[in-house]
Amino acid sequence: MQTDPRSVITGTTVLTPLGNSVPKLFEALIAKDSGLTWFDCGEEEDRSAVGAVADSLIEVNGFPPRVRRHADRSALLALTVVSQLLHDIGITQATESNQETFGVAGTRVGVVWGSSSGTPGVTQKAFSAFNNGGKQTLKRKSPLSGVYSSPSATSAMIAEIIGARGPNITINTECASSTTAVALASMIVESGMADIVICGGSDSTLDAFSLAQVNLLGATHSTKHKFPSQCSRPFDLDRSGFVAAEGASAVIIESKASAKASGRQILAGLFGYGMSTNSGHLTQPDQDGAGLRASLVASLSMAEAEVTDIALYSAHGTGTIQNDPLELAVLESVLGKTQFRATPIQAVKANIGHTLAAAGTVEIAVAIESLRRCLTPPIANCESPINADALLVRDSPRSLKNGVALSCSSGFGGSNAAVVLGLVSNED
Repeated sequence: MQTDPRSVITGTTVLTPLGNSVPKLFEALIAKDSGLTWFDCGEEEDRSAVGAVADSLIEVNGFPPRVRRHADRSALLALTVVSQLLHDIGITQATESNQETFGVAGTRVGVVWGSSSGTPGVTQKAFSAFNNGGKQTLKRKSPLSGVYSSPSATSAMIAEIIGARGPNITINTECASSTTAVALASMIVESGMADIVICGGSDSTLDAFSLAQVNLLGATHSTKHKFPSQCSRPFDLDRSGFVAAEGASAVIIESKASAKASGRQILAGLFGYGMSTNSGHLTQPDQDGAGLRASLVASLSMAEAEVTDIALYSAHGTGTIQNDPLELAVLESVLGKTQFRATPIQAVKANIGHTLAAAGTVEIAVAIESLRRCLTPPIANCESPINADALLVRDSPRSLKNGVALSCSSGFGGSNAAVVLGLVSNED
C-alpha cells in the first residue's frame, strides 16, 4: 500500500434530502432516517418516491442578480454547496478586488463539475416561453437561455464565485460523474496544472416529465410500498429500482504541499482511481461485470493496495434488479471470497435516494467520515439480503478496522469510476 497519496482532500460538503453537512447526513444515516417523500406525477394513481432537498437549504441571495434570475434549481444546488464548502473552511466568495480566494493565484485553481442533466429547468422554461409566444416571449422571459442552458454553465458560475481561472471542465458520465470528477481533479493536481481543484456534481430532475422518462427505462422503483421511506432497498430481495433524488456535493482536491502551505486540514488522501466503460447496452450493466471490475482493479493497482488493506466498500447500491447482484459478484471476484466476507459494505442511497451526478461525491464524503470515525452506518431497508456471504451492514452501525475505503460509481452509458481513499497524517 502506498504511503504517500496522489492528492489530498481538504474539504467535503453535501446538499441532500437529509441535510446540508456531512456530519448531519452521517448522523441521520446512523439513525436510519429517511429523506424520501411522495411526488405526485400528475396522472391518476401515479406517484413516485423521491428525495428532495428542502427549499430552505438552497441559497439564493448570496449570488449575483443575473445568477438569481437565470440559473435553474440544479445550478443553485451546485452554487449553494460550493458556497457552503467555502464557508466550512473559512473562505469568502471571490470579489472583483480579491480573486485569490484560496491564497494562491486564480490560475492555480480549477473546477471539475459533473452533471447528468445540465440545467434542465432553463431549457424547460425557455421552451415553454417560445412555444407560447415565439421569439419575443422568449426574449422577455428567458433571454439568456442560450448560455444558461449550456452543460458548462454550472461550472462557469462556480468558477466565478471561487475566483478560479485554471482548468474548468464539465463532466457527464451520468451517475458516475462526480466520482469521475474526483479522478480528473487529482490528475490535474498531479500534472501541476493546478494546485487546488473544486470538484463534485449536482442534479435536479424532480419534475413529472423527467421522472416519466427514467421510469420508462424500467430503472425506478415500483409503488407497492406503503411509505416512501421503504422504496429504496439496496441489496434487498424486495428491491424494485432506484428512487430518484436531487442534490449536490463538493470536494476540495489539492496537492499535499498546497494543503500544508495553507494550513488546511487534510481529511483524507486519494491513493488511487480507475475509470472504465462497459461498451455495451446504454442502460443495462454488462452481464460479466468486466467494466466495473476494470475500474475497481485499476484503482487498487494505482494505490498498490492489497485486498486486506480495504476497511470499507462504499457501494453504488442503487436498489435496481440488475445492478445490485452484479456489483456484489464483481466485488467478490476482485476481493476473493475470504476478504469479500470480511469487508463491510455501506449503501447511502437507501436513505436519500439516487442523487445522480452528485451521488459519487456524497458517498465519498460519507466514506471519509466513516474512516475518521471508524464506524459505518447500517443499510436501511436491507431486510432480506440478496447475498448471504456479503458483509452488508444492516441492523446497526459497525466499527471499522484501520485501512482504506474503496468507493465506486456506475452510470447509464456504461461508465464506471472507482477511488481508493485513506486517512493521512496532518503532521507529515
